Amino acid sequence: VDWIISGTYNVSNSLSFSVPDFRVQNQDNGNMFYSIGGAISASSTSNGHVIQAWTGTYRELITIDKEITLVGNGTSKTIINGSFEGTIITVSTDNVNIRNLSIMSSYDSSISESGYRGITLDSASSCELDNLDLGYHYVGIYVDSQFNKISNSVIHHSNHGIKVTDGSASSIINNTFTDNIQGLLVYSAEEVIISNNTFNNNLKAVETDSSIDVTIRGNTFSNNDGEVIIIAFSDDITVHDNILQNNSLGVKIQSGSFDIVLYNNTIENSTSYGIYMDSSSSSIFSNNIIKMNFRAFEIRNSNSVTFISNTFVSNDYSSIYGYSGTNTLESNTFDDTGIVIEGAGQILESNMIINSPEYGVKIHRNSYDNKLFNNTISNSADKDIFVGGLFNQTNNIGYNNIFSTIEVESNGEFIILDYVNVKTVNATGDKSGIDIRSYYNSSSYYRSAYFGGTDPLTNSSGNIPSFIAPLEHYDGSSTPDFVSLPVRARFVDWVETFYLDTSQGDSITIIIPDLRVKNIDTEEMSYHIQTSIDNANVDDRIYVMDGVYLENVIVDKRIILSTCEPENYGTCYPDGSVLIDAQQNGSGIHISEDGADIRDFSIMNASSWPDAGIRVTSDYASIYHCVVYDSPIGILFQEATNGEISVSTVFGVDIGIWLTASSNNDIQTILIYDTNITDVSLDSYGYADSEGSEDNVLDNMKIKKINFTNSPNNLIQWPESLDYYQFEKITLVNSQNVVSVGYDDPASIEIDSDSSYFVKNHVNIHVSQNGTLLSDVDAKIWNETEVFYSTPLFGGTDSKTVAGTLSSSVKTFAFKEYIGSSSGSENSIKVMIAHIDWTDKTELSGSDGYPGFCHQCTIYADFDVPMFRVYNEDAEEYYYYIQPAI
Repeated sequence: VDWIISGTYNVSNSLSFSVPDFRVQNQDNGNMFYSIGGAISASSTSNGHVIQAWTGTYRELITIDKEITLVGNGTSKTIINGSFEGTIITVSTDNVNIRNLSIMSSYDSSISESGYRGITLDSASSCELDNLDLGYHYVGIYVDSQFNKISNSVIHHSNHGIKVTDGSASSIINNTFTDNIQGLLVYSAEEVIISNNTFNNNLKAVETDSSIDVTIRGNTFSNNDGEVIIIAFSDDITVHDNILQNNSLGVKIQSGSFDIVLYNNTIENSTSYGIYMDSSSSSIFSNNIIKMNFRAFEIRNSNSVTFISNTFVSNDYSSIYGYSGTNTLESNTFDDTGIVIEGAGQILESNMIINSPEYGVKIHRNSYDNKLFNNTISNSADKDIFVGGLFNQTNNIGYNNIFSTIEVESNGEFIILDYVNVKTVNATGDKSGIDIRSYYNSSSYYRSAYFGGTDPLTNSSGNIPSFIAPLEHYDGSSTPDFVSLPVRARFVDWVETFYLDTSQGDSITIIIPDLRVKNIDTEEMSYHIQTSIDNANVDDRIYVMDGVYLENVIVDKRIILSTCEPENYGTCYPDGSVLIDAQQNGSGIHISEDGADIRDFSIMNASSWPDAGIRVTSDYASIYHCVVYDSPIGILFQEATNGEISVSTVFGVDIGIWLTASSNNDIQTILIYDTNITDVSLDSYGYADSEGSEDNVLDNMKIKKINFTNSPNNLIQWPESLDYYQFEKITLVNSQNVVSVGYDDPASIEIDSDSSYFVKNHVNIHVSQNGTLLSDVDAKIWNETEVFYSTPLFGGTDSKTVAGTLSSSVKTFAFKEYIGSSSGSENSIKVMIAHIDWTDKTELSGSDGYPGFCHQCTIYADFDVPMFRVYNEDAEEYYYYIQPAI
């Protein structure tokens, strides 16, 4: 049948052969065979047949390529021995069952040529291996297919007891793994169940590598010398209801594994870690008992790991190390086991930590942003809480923890939180709809939508939900300080920060101010001026109500900005009730759009050039009735033309009004005093010398000092009858044709060789006779080079006197002039009148009773015509002289 013997024989003798009994039977057709392989390969053996291998040792290597069942008489009776020469059973087809036999000795590292296996399921699926004994293989059972089941077997003394690779849906149930280098390896496989097995005295017990959806349940692991359960590069691995005792390391999770679930396991007496996790994430460990291990667990460089409702007993300590993300320890019991955190963002919540052999919770080695909530920490051998050690430990926080002792070193920080309450009110009562933010250091504790969060605004009672925030702060000390907690409120465009003094309580009431800026045309209200401008349309009128405005206002639209409502324009006064405080952070008001109109503001505390109390960088700007003070520059016109400043006051500044590269502006009725440099300066500062300020009119100026640099053709017209205010100094540099009307020389005149300054005034006459002002008097006003006024009698066309004076004065005659020198020369002007036959003549000069202070004032030549004494009775005409009458 399938028994063959061969050899060399002496043919002179008779040959005698003893044929052994056949010991393998095809139970479906009754055929007998000597070898298992012969029975399988026989043509009479078909799919579905059962091959019975009776008691004996079979030294053969078998290939099963038919869907058969191979059955032995028991693992101690039917033994297949590979003699270390190769893989013993190779299954190459589906639906093969093997049971009740031993498969031994495929591999010995000292004599075998390669890694031989006891059984190989070579792309063979839906096979069952039951009640086998496999030993002394490189791999006891190798599986690379699906829907296979291995059960009730003993796998021992092999490099790998079982290796499942690239397959799926296999079950490994109720087996014993002992004395293997690695009991079970699941590599690149899916949906594998490992259940109710026993692993002992292996170097490694179970490893999943690059696998998905593996369940490890109900197994017992004991006395293994290395890692018991290793999970690497795998996800969706569930480990539950296992017992791990007296091993080197319980569960090791590493290399990017995630979605690992461990529950209802007992891990005890490990010589290193109960659980070790490195570079993995998104895992949950619950209801495990971890006791009497050298260390309960270590989480290193991992995130989103949750320990919940576990019991840790008599372990040295548990720790979270390295660059771990947020991990959570919740509702666990740590008895005789401390917690060490060496990382950031860890959460300890509702744990009981008692009888720790060192610190209850130790936060050290660059640990920050860790959170301890609702924990009970007691009876620690050292302090219940420790924050310190190497590097800095910052922004570690706690809420509602029970502990007795704490040590915070100089580089440590621990912040105690509790509930705080915020209420908002205004002048009429509770204020709803207010955005709130509370923060401390780098952490936010409450944020409504305006501040980028989702917390609610204040309700109709002015309240928000109570929230947790810092109350006490251990800042480098084991004695806490009370916190001054910032609370920020916002209503429309009003935003302000308040501070809750936690030493006085846990509640703060914030008063919300009324909105105080109104756009008259749109009726929109705001708190800040700038908001109203930003939302305005061209030509809108903005009414600014009483208050201090800590702003740097930019007027970049053609609008009217006033402290009066339109019906009161011109009647308000800048008494400080509307004050813009620039906070030395820029200009109080910066007008950057043509045609803007600013009225009735008080402005202070601007920063220096190019900023000012009011800065104008546009044309046709109007500044009316403003007060500027306590700023380096009061009002600055910078490359601005055709603007107007009127009825305003500047004081307590370095420079009162400064025009640079600005021309054709009208400045009138201005009071400037208490300046450090000068009251008024016209120049080209910041621009080329040729771009000075010219053709500007300064009218009714109450100033003491004025400078002109590179600024020709400017006019000053002085105020009238202000004897208490003395003009002290004028300085001209490269400025020609600067004219002063209505004031004699100041105390100091500095004029360089490229400048000219003219002191001018109007000229007119007073003609009277016996106290009566005379009309129809001819007049002539002239000097050596020019006739300024002449009536027809003197060859001109100007009008005679009306009520003793000329209808139009001679305008701005230069009584004094300074041409390239600080020393001036006086000029004179001749005046002659004629009335009937009487004439008179006089001469006026700068030293002839200059009128002092006057506003566009006039110097008069006074003439008193004597009474006429010759009368023509027939013509009824009077004369002074006889001859004209004749």
